[in-house]
Amino acid sequence: MTERETFSECHPLANEIGEAYGEMTPQLKAAASYVLKNPNDVAFLSMRDQAHKAGVSHSTMVRLAHFLGYEGFEQLRECCVEALRSTRLEYLRLGDQNDGRCPPLSEIINFITDRVLSLGDGENLSNISVASDVLAATQNIISLESSSGFGFINHFIQSLSARGNQVKLRRLNPGVTHLSHAAQKDCAVLVANFSPPSNSLIDMLHMISERGKPVVAVTSGRPSPLEQFACATVVIQKESINQNLWLLKAHAAAEIMASQIRKKTENNFEVSTLLHH
Repeated sequence: MTERETFSECHPLANEIGEAYGEMTPQLKAAASYVLKNPNDVAFLSMRDQAHKAGVSHSTMVRLAHFLGYEGFEQLRECCVEALRSTRLEYLRLGDQNDGRCPPLSEIINFITDRVLSLGDGENLSNISVASDVLAATQNIISLESSSGFGFINHFIQSLSARGNQVKLRRLNPGVTHLSHAAQKDCAVLVANFSPPSNSLIDMLHMISERGKPVVAVTSGRPSPLEQFACATVVIQKESINQNLWLLKAHAAAEIMASQIRKKTENNFEVSTLLHH
């Protein structure tokens, strides 16, 4: 999509509207034309604001969604959001292959913004809230780090400390024995793993689960083997286009969790970290 974002003619929603346009009433046509020309508005403005700008009633926007086969307007809105994400993704991937052009700065900023906004997709927002509740309810956090999850854990600890919660950090020696000793006191476990989990990690989580300790899992997708042990699972979907952009999203999730914990408690925390392989 260009700086004035419109739907590509080959996008499924554009095809749906094009095929049904001749059968629409004048009001539906006005609403459909607005949707095609203003996908950003459809994705981010309220339905009433969109209707006002399109010169139709908000019920017309709902009727348009039903006319196109969607259960409601929110499903049509989500289609627009996904279209913006996928188009920007393709543009960023191919931008500098097209006559040497680089994507405009506004496109890059919009793309990064969309990546962070995707943290709120589906149940993820409520899962982040539950995860924050679990961690805020204790003063002792055991973090199980892998090489893939180190960046998230490190940023989470830094963010927690920066927001005023004093954090005492200690490193545990590798192995189930040291973890078992640390888990004898009241604690919660935070595990961040964005690659297939090792057998040693699964063994550790089995032991933690048998002790009745709450586990917060941060993963790159579902289903995940970690979910069976977790009372809350936060998903940070990986992006194939650019590892640094995905890391930015992971850092944003860590910031959000630390911010939510600070709102819930002024506790000081002892964070025990254990690196597993």
